[in-house]
Amino acid sequence: MKKLFKKLTLKLSLFILKSRVGVKLTQKLDLEVAIFSSKKENIKNRFINIVIEDGAAASFKVNGRPVPASNATFTPIGTSGFSYMQLDVGVAPFNTVSSFRLTANEGFNAICYGFGQIESYAYSAGT
Repeated sequence: MKKLFKKLTLKLSLFILKSRVGVKLTQKLDLEVAIFSSKKENIKNRFINIVIEDGAAASFKVNGRPVPASNATFTPIGTSGFSYMQLDVGVAPFNTVSSFRLTANEGFNAICYGFGQIESYAYSAGT
C-alpha cells in the first residue's frame, strides 16, 4: 500500500509542478506550507511526499529543522531537475506532533496522506 501511495502521489506532484511551470511568471510554487497529519480514526501510517527542484532540496525544512538523513533523503527524478522525498511522519522525531510547517528557499509541492485499517486521507498541501 505504501508503494502505491508513493507512486501515485509522486506522479500527481510531478503533474502539478509541470502544470505550474507554464505559469511561473504569474504564479509561484509554495515556499511555506502548514499541514495537519491526522492520527485520528486509527490512522497508523502517515506520510508527506515532497517534490522540489534539485538545487533547493538542501534548504527544505520541517518545523524549522532539516529532515534527519536517517528519516528520509531527496532522490533525483531521472534528469527532470526535480527530486522527491517520502517522509514518514509516523515515526520519531515526527510521531509526537500532527501539525507541520514545511519550508524551503525555492518552491515545492507536497502531498500529505495517511491510512489505517479502515480510514484514509490524502490532500495536496498548499496548492
